[in-house]
Amino acid sequence: MINLIQLKKAMKIDFTADDADLLRLLDAAVSFVESYTGISLDVKTKTDYMAYFMKMGFSGYPFISVTSVTYTSAPSSVVTTMAASAYFVDRSKDIVTLNFLDYPSMADGTQVAVTYQYGYAVTPAALDQCVISLVAAWYNNVEATTPITLSQVPMACMWMLDNLKVRNAVMS
Repeated sequence: MINLIQLKKAMKIDFTADDADLLRLLDAAVSFVESYTGISLDVKTKTDYMAYFMKMGFSGYPFISVTSVTYTSAPSSVVTTMAASAYFVDRSKDIVTLNFLDYPSMADGTQVAVTYQYGYAVTPAALDQCVISLVAAWYNNVEATTPITLSQVPMACMWMLDNLKVRNAVMS
């Protein structure tokens, strides 16, 4: 994900007086891009819960790996970490899913907890460019309106984001 030094270089800013504003705008732009596209610009860890063992689609994108699968086993009510050999990740379709080879007995009222990592370790250049474009636009146009009519340049940020957007019904 782009940092302040890279952002300032791209915007050709060589002073520090506006660093706090640029960091605020950078955080807002990253948040907007992640929310709009359903894509995480950095690596995150998340835990999803299921009431019972079943095929599960991951809500974080792009999926990296499963960290653990835990459940409370019946009848002992002991929290059990499932062996990695007892499940597999299916990446063959648009929606990456977790599948189980066996369905162990669970204690009543408990859940399966699936902890996994998702996001980009190295953000694609198109997403970095969108973040830079948003920050630059907001930095140079702080008002919500302008007396001059502005229009988007072809291949602008929203066009790139629309083409990168995750089209996944599982996304929350």
